[in-house]
Amino acid sequence: NLSHKKYAETVALGCKIFERSKALLHGEYPFFASIQVGLKTVVCTPDNPVTETMATDGKHLWYNPIWVATQTREEIMGVLCHEVLHITQHHNLRKENRTHGKWNYACDYAINPILKDADIPLPEEALIDEKYSGKAAETIYNLFPKEKEGKELEKTKKEEREYVQTQLSDVVLRPESTFKTFLKNTDKKVKLKKVKDIRNKV
Repeated sequence: NLSHKKYAETVALGCKIFERSKALLHGEYPFFASIQVGLKTVVCTPDNPVTETMATDGKHLWYNPIWVATQTREEIMGVLCHEVLHITQHHNLRKENRTHGKWNYACDYAINPILKDADIPLPEEALIDEKYSGKAAETIYNLFPKEKEGKELEKTKKEEREYVQTQLSDVVLRPESTFKTFLKNTDKKVKLKKVKDIRNKV
């Protein structure tokens, strides 16, 4: 099992990457920084697991430091820009009575191509599909097969959890320098889902 010390070291690394990325945002992408600066930052913890990655409701910006620790500063800046676009596109107000998870997917597919076209880096697992490029989130939502919001999504999540448990059964987190090297050589799918694995073990 992962020790509290190793967990704390990883959280500290994630917080450091987040704060540095947020500071660099002002120089690299001032428009996005001018909006992001008005959000109240909240760090996710096992007791407050709002998101496994990063999320916003237009007033708060939640981030999971364990996940942030698996990304580069450039990618985190890209995710910050991504969250700002959720706000400028009024996605929370446009949701209406749509299913939350499915709506969030549709919004991601709508805004990520905008960032890609602007050469703003995003994590490798970012949702991008050319067939949705240039379409509004409402249109994309209606294009999704109905299976995407129900049992099919739950089945995918279960398969990913089982995959991670198999791959990470013997993983022990290391100090910062070695940890970064380990992450570079680790399958991206494993890295993304390490958040849940760590939370379950601590």
